[in-house]
Amino acid sequence: MTTHHLAPPPRPRHEPPWLEQPAVVPPRPRAMTVSTVLWLAAVAIGTAGLVLTLVDLDQVRAAVLADVTGQLPNELPSTRDRVAAAVLGVIIGGGAVIVLLQLGFTLAMAKRRRWARVALVLIGLIAVGYDLGAVGAVPLPVLIGLAAAAALAGTVAMFLPAANVWLRPVRGGRR
Repeated sequence: MTTHHLAPPPRPRHEPPWLEQPAVVPPRPRAMTVSTVLWLAAVAIGTAGLVLTLVDLDQVRAAVLADVTGQLPNELPSTRDRVAAAVLGVIIGGGAVIVLLQLGFTLAMAKRRRWARVALVLIGLIAVGYDLGAVGAVPLPVLIGLAAAAALAGTVAMFLPAANVWLRPVRGGRR
């Protein structure tokens, strides 16, 4: 009877994190810089629209109340006032939430979080629906168009080939 001496399997090599080779991150392409700037411009324009709405709140409330009165002529004035207050809450609160989400997702995208692009597209679509509903009530509706144009251009830029390459996962990195 012969016994074969088998060598033990080689031990896996585990390097401490401080000895690992750092992942090579390609430089940020111009498309990503342009996209980030455009999305930040959309955030700034949206914020300006919200501030103007708050500054001119009495006129905005009067316009909303006139619209509510036209659509609900048979309701009591107190009911129309409550509906107008709810609409104002949606206009101001919804706009603030959209702007904050756009800002957060833009900053995440700038930090190479690939998922943030999809989130920006979704919040951009929500913003378009919001804008269509709020365009008649805000003091400067042109701001809504400018914010939408900036967001659309930022969306195109963030899906250009150079941006796709830059957002690819880096070996050993998290996304």
